[in-house]
Amino acid sequence: MNEQNEAPKALTPAEVFRLWADKIEKNDADDFGGVFVIIPPSGEPISGLLIDQEQDLGTFFAVVKSKVESAVDAINDAQRKQGRF
Repeated sequence: MNEQNEAPKALTPAEVFRLWADKIEKNDADDFGGVFVIIPPSGEPISGLLIDQEQDLGTFFAVVKSKVESAVDAINDAQRKQGRF
């Protein structure tokens, strides 16, 4: 199999953090609205970078809360479908 047909390698937790660190360094501090990286013991990481000139804490945590709630909803839906709920 050649490299073009191979599935992309999953990032390690440390690589995910480094990726976001690189993105932070490339953004203007005046527009930095926060970054979050959540790596659960299994499943996909939840992460994001906010560009917000107001640097509003409420907006930052509302986005994080929404992302986490969406992940929890997806887990609950999957468990219901498996009859675990």
